[in-house]
Amino acid sequence: MTRCAPQELQYRQYQVVGRKIPTESDPTPPMYRLKVFAQDEVFAKSRFWYYMNRLRKVKKSVGEVLRVIEIKEKPPNQVKN
Repeated sequence: MTRCAPQELQYRQYQVVGRKIPTESDPTPPMYRLKVFAQDEVFAKSRFWYYMNRLRKVKKSVGEVLRVIEIKEKPPNQVKN
């Protein structure tokens, strides 16, 4: 069994966009965006549904993820005047 060294756990910033699945009563539900730090896309989606359930009472079973984008850091060694 191998263990991950602490320096191997790279956290990246993701932006997850999701909403409730459209129904006849609500054909255009609002979309929600969450910026979260996670190790990968799967964990970012998991955190998105965790907060959606707490804040907006929307579960994964009645919702959909529209987009997951990794937010890249601008080059830290480059200065822009």
